[in-house]
Amino acid sequence: MDLPADSGASPLPIAVPAGLLPSFVAQHWHLLREVETCREVTPAAVQLPDAILGAAPKRRREFVAGRHCALVAVNRCRPSPAVEAIPIGENRAPQWPSGIVGSITHTNGLAWAAAALSEHAGGVGIDCEPVASERLARELWPTIASQAELDIMRAACWPLAVAFTLTFSAKESLFKCLYPDVRRYFDYRDAELSVADAGVVRLQLRCDLGSMWRPGSVISGRYVVKDGHVFTAFVRGGADQDITSLPL
Repeated sequence: MDLPADSGASPLPIAVPAGLLPSFVAQHWHLLREVETCREVTPAAVQLPDAILGAAPKRRREFVAGRHCALVAVNRCRPSPAVEAIPIGENRAPQWPSGIVGSITHTNGLAWAAAALSEHAGGVGIDCEPVASERLARELWPTIASQAELDIMRAACWPLAVAFTLTFSAKESLFKCLYPDVRRYFDYRDAELSVADAGVVRLQLRCDLGSMWRPGSVISGRYVVKDGHVFTAFVRGGADQDITSLPL
């Protein structure tokens, strides 16, 4: 899900902040405004699928930039054999090469992708969002989170707009991180925020997603709020480690 276009008037982010992902996760980002002037970022270079060829120019530009970033990240973590395309898989999720897990996000002029070898990570989820307007935060909060989650964020003195955007973004990243395991959709209200402090965000599952992810399972990730944007990342490492226990 994307937040509505009026979700804020934040300036474009200059770069993805450091400190979000462990060292074994390769990442790459690109400003969408540079797509048309960068020779490497072209439809031919990323092999546009038929479903995207007829899309609006903005959607094509986002897809091209996102897939370019993903290809760079994949080929950084596994240089050989070189990967030339990342197709659209089930539920419109990227179809990563065998032995690779990854995630793509694009919003407000920025495309960002991360990838890791599956021997190092069971899943990767990243997201970037411009801070929503307070009006939108009040309107959409009940669809994203509970009153208890709002109370937690208020107790931590988060402004409503940032609290909403961070909660939304963390749940987007969590979905992407767990999808390779669960292979099914789950709702924003199926995970509940319990901590968002000092760069660590923690979510607790409220639904049953299978043997590995029962109700009550707790997953931790990282966040940065910078330049009017919220960046979040979740990584499931070996032995079910979460990102907060992995070296940056």
